[in-house]
Amino acid sequence: MKKILSVFLSVLLFASFGILAGAECAHEYEATYYPPTCTSKGYTKHVCALCGEHYETFDSAPANGHSYGEWEIHSEPTCTQLGIKKQTCSVCGNFTTDTIPMCAHADADDDYLCDACGFEFEQPDEGELSPYEWLKLLFANILAWFRSLFA
Repeated sequence: MKKILSVFLSVLLFASFGILAGAECAHEYEATYYPPTCTSKGYTKHVCALCGEHYETFDSAPANGHSYGEWEIHSEPTCTQLGIKKQTCSVCGNFTTDTIPMCAHADADDDYLCDACGFEFEQPDEGELSPYEWLKLLFANILAWFRSLFA
């Protein structure tokens, strides 16, 4: 009796795995459609309800592509660091970032120090003339020389 039960269970086991000759699945596929996303085409997945075999068929249309919104400031630029801005896809949440150029140093109180970071600006020498002042003085001296000639 044990031998008969053992053979019966073996045949049942092999039949369930389709190992016996001529034991093929009559496939009853159930289709599930997955629409296109930002980065992949849409496709239909066909799964056999009896044996689990599956395959996929893809749409001919391309992926939708990301739908980025407006840039949002993630961090403001300063005179010593770049700022960062971010765009987010409204469909899948993917994001992209870019930098914002640094600001110029500012010295509103004319103390030759940046008001934000303390950067020290180069101070002009008190005895040194600017090119404009030098030309102005040169022409004043030339005019004075001509006046002295004809006085």
